Amino acid sequence: MKIYLRLSITVISFFAENKRRKSCYLLIYYLKKKYFEDSKNEFRPEVNFMEIIKAVNLAMAFFLELAMIIAFGYFGFHYPKIILIQYILVILLPIIAMSLWGYFAAPKSKHRLEQPQRYFFA
Repeated sequence: MKIYLRLSITVISFFAENKRRKSCYLLIYYLKKKYFEDSKNEFRPEVNFMEIIKAVNLAMAFFLELAMIIAFGYFGFHYPKIILIQYILVILLPIIAMSLWGYFAAPKSKHRLEQPQRYFFA
């Protein structure tokens, strides 16, 4: 991260030779003041990287849940040969999957399964 900030400061200072010199120098000053200490010139991040990892993990879990719902709908549409049953299964299978997940596997559910049983449920 420190290298990218140094590179961006270098690029900004390179383009500071145009008419917007004052605004570029203000941006350089802001970046240096925000991310680097004046005395030691060390990188000091203001974002906790563990929070970023948790956010990425939650987003990935959400998209996997959406993929599960889409997969149930896809299976319901392409498996049976009768068109009426296809449309019924497209609607019912994702609703049943969401209901069961919300009842047995949701993090804030009162009836959440314990860890070994949840592996078999998934």
